[in-house]
Amino acid sequence: MKISRFNKNCGNSVDMNIMDGYLFDFPTNVVELQKEAADSFFTDAVTAPEEFKKRILLSTTIEGEEKERYFLVGDIAASQLLANNHINKLHNKITSHIPYITFLAAIAYYHALHAKNKKDNTIEIDYFSTMLPIWLLKKESTFGAAQKAMANRFLGDHTFAVHTPGFENTLKVLVEESACLKEGESARFALKKDLTLQDREDANEYVECETVMVDIGGGSIDVVILIMCINYIVYDT
Repeated sequence: MKISRFNKNCGNSVDMNIMDGYLFDFPTNVVELQKEAADSFFTDAVTAPEEFKKRILLSTTIEGEEKERYFLVGDIAASQLLANNHINKLHNKITSHIPYITFLAAIAYYHALHAKNKKDNTIEIDYFSTMLPIWLLKKESTFGAAQKAMANRFLGDHTFAVHTPGFENTLKVLVEESACLKEGESARFALKKDLTLQDREDANEYVECETVMVDIGGGSIDVVILIMCINYIVYDT
């Protein structure tokens, strides 16, 4: 199975995904189970992809670990204790397992929905992109270092297993190219350029003005003031 473009927003409350023009989301809820609990969690099978989306159970190994770990993702995880525990603090998406697990879950759902042959368990992704908020980019020595670290998490080969009854499968994923952008950068770009990438004349009116970008998230609100596109002042609430 081939996916040309996969764009992902790892939100604190809602995980947004768009794959080759198909947009979908699910709650950013990830709950880890022990293997014994995972093996007996479901008592009945599902047959429809939309039902599978609400009952995702997968397992994988996290980079640097050897032990296979089991996770409920999305709607099925929302009812579990501490499903939103990550919202109570500003977690580091570069190292947190949550963006990676939701990345796998999104691929599993898209495969269940669009694969012409369900036995074709290899997914090739030509281009993947995600974003990081400014406050997190500032924690690294340079923005570029943070962006590269985040992008590299998704680059290359990934293997994981789906355990939801009716959709059991082992999926192998290859990401050819991975990029990480700055949150709000695309909006700022859209204010400067039109759809043909020509400079907007009316944008000249704001050359000497401060620019404020606001990212209203489920767990935090980032307000970034860009002064002459050089100094960055970040407020988190």
